[in-house]
Amino acid sequence: MGNRDRRWIVFLLLMVASLLSGCTESQTKREKEEQPSLFKMNGELLYGEEEKFGIRKLNGENDEPEFPAGKGRHYHIQFLNQPEQIEGKTYYLSALHQETGQQNDLYEAVIENGQSGAKLVFDQPGTWKVQVAVDDEPYAQFTIQAE
Repeated sequence: MGNRDRRWIVFLLLMVASLLSGCTESQTKREKEEQPSLFKMNGELLYGEEEKFGIRKLNGENDEPEFPAGKGRHYHIQFLNQPEQIEGKTYYLSALHQETGQQNDLYEAVIENGQSGAKLVFDQPGTWKVQVAVDDEPYAQFTIQAE
């Protein structure tokens, strides 16, 4: 086998490896977009935007989903990115049902110590895009699955 043949084989192997790598990256990106926004912080699973906003359920049944459709649950809300800058400001949560286009106002309160409690109800199952605003300015957005 000559030098030219070896270079051709190396080139082909590099092309195949590049194609496989690109498929993996696009598949991972697509999976992340389809998954609810879930991350771990201090040993707890939170929904939201990592290093910015997190929410977790505080009550309900152990075997029920994190966001049970049609049932109000209490949630702990955390503002993770420089909470001292938004201390005392009002936050507002709303959600848009991705299949029906229904918009729901979820909760409004004042931020104290970078956190809040909230009782939320997602009235129908499906994917919801949750939007967080602080003093009417967009702050975070993420998706959840109500079941």
